[in-house]
Amino acid sequence: MPRGIKKKRKYSIFLGFSILICWTIFAKKSGKLDALVYTSPSKQSTPVLIKPYTKFENLHLDGSKAKLCAQGKLSPSGHCLKKLQKKQSCDWWEEISSYLQISEKNYSYYKHLAQRPCKSKPKLLMKEFPEPKCTKSSYLHQSDTLLCDSWNTIERNTGVLQRLWYQQVGTWEVFRQTYYNSKGHRNECGKTLCKFGNSLNNKRILEYGSGIAPFSSYMIKNCPKNINAISIVDVPAEHYYFALWSLRYKLDFFVGETASLRGYEIGEEKISFPENSFDVIIVITVFEHLPNPYAVAQTLLESLEEGGLVYEDFCADELHSGETSELISKDTSDPNLGVARIQRGETIALFDEKCSLLFGDYGTCSKRLWKC
Repeated sequence: MPRGIKKKRKYSIFLGFSILICWTIFAKKSGKLDALVYTSPSKQSTPVLIKPYTKFENLHLDGSKAKLCAQGKLSPSGHCLKKLQKKQSCDWWEEISSYLQISEKNYSYYKHLAQRPCKSKPKLLMKEFPEPKCTKSSYLHQSDTLLCDSWNTIERNTGVLQRLWYQQVGTWEVFRQTYYNSKGHRNECGKTLCKFGNSLNNKRILEYGSGIAPFSSYMIKNCPKNINAISIVDVPAEHYYFALWSLRYKLDFFVGETASLRGYEIGEEKISFPENSFDVIIVITVFEHLPNPYAVAQTLLESLEEGGLVYEDFCADELHSGETSELISKDTSDPNLGVARIQRGETIALFDEKCSLLFGDYGTCSKRLWKC
């Protein structure tokens, strides 16, 4: 190799090391290194997550604070309301910061935190996320568990285990869902709901398995006419209480304070609703996570006003040749609830029997809008 090229290569390597050393010294002094560098724990230090799931942990708050959470009134929403009054949108990280009562100077850190996907390096720890506001902090939330490994660390072939996981991960689920929805992935579904829902004289909306209630939020902002009430159903975890808070201030601004808001918590007991209590029911990316999708579909249809709309999907495969119910019910490799697949065919057939299809088709993950 020519001498000049060797000298250039040595100089480039020296320059690279010098920059790295300077950046490391700066990062340590500024405190940024702790947030950006993660050393993978050894196999011996990997936490075992069996213990928290052997019994149900009550992560609910008590007293007046719990009541405020259930009403969506725990945290101030003034920052986002001011932006709405100026006809500006409240960005997703601003909304999270308002809910968690994080100062504006920390916006950028939490924005960065939520945008880092599971495959990025360094990987996130559960304890990097802020403490919950409406539930108690869990063992998993305080641990050195890798965020993206947590779902695969537990068995999830029962509804109880899935429910416990959502409660354990705390505020991460708020970040994950809010960032995902900020990309507009739900907008086409929202447009469909607004298009067909605008013909209804009353819109009493139920979002079942709501998460942070993206569809109700979209309708409140984009087609608020005739919305009388919003109800959501989900696991009583931090993302559920965030949804109630977010819906409450949006209802107050776009619809009015007279619009009612109610949350139903998924637990051991069956949830029942009065007959004819809803005009629009939304069940998106939910049935495949339920141990009893057919029974839930029956309950929802019974609570729907005649001529009302159901927007649903069932993103799971039918049983393949050679698969048995016993085999499926024991399968822990499916990211959904494997046992739900057994009831997919009869659940969709129930809607086909009771309703007429307005939009969509019968594909595996197709979204369907029914008039019933």
